[in-house]
Amino acid sequence: MFDAKHFCHCASLRMGCFIIAIITMFLSVAFTKFILVFYGIKYPGNKKGSKDDHTFLLLHLVPEIPVLGSSLILIIHEIYAKSVLILIFVTINGIHIIYIIVISIVSYLMGKNIVLNFAEVWFHVYWSFCLIRIATTIYFIYIALSRWKQIRN
Repeated sequence: MFDAKHFCHCASLRMGCFIIAIITMFLSVAFTKFILVFYGIKYPGNKKGSKDDHTFLLLHLVPEIPVLGSSLILIIHEIYAKSVLILIFVTINGIHIIYIIVISIVSYLMGKNIVLNFAEVWFHVYWSFCLIRIATTIYFIYIALSRWKQIRN
């Protein structure tokens, strides 16, 4: 594997890990807000959704909690230099990438995805956001693993 020497060809890997943690937090909050906005569009005011809609909401929002936690873990790693914390970040975010892909496709095919099935206008925005998030997360995992190898050597 080719290890990165810099983050975005200009910042150190250590600084890159701080930036990664902040961007990952932002993406997690943005994805949560994105889902909540569409839930609010479908059920304005005091209207309550069906059990399936609540399940969809939980299946999309609950996994964001470990991702936020992994960002904090990455910041803690850079402060205290515990290399196992990088591996926790990589594991959580790697599983999360797979989860986003699977839950988005399965919920869409079942007709339960609020964004994809009920707000067709936003179909391309949702998938674009998912693709951007997946691509950046893969790059972030690559940088985090490079940092982990840098610390080990």
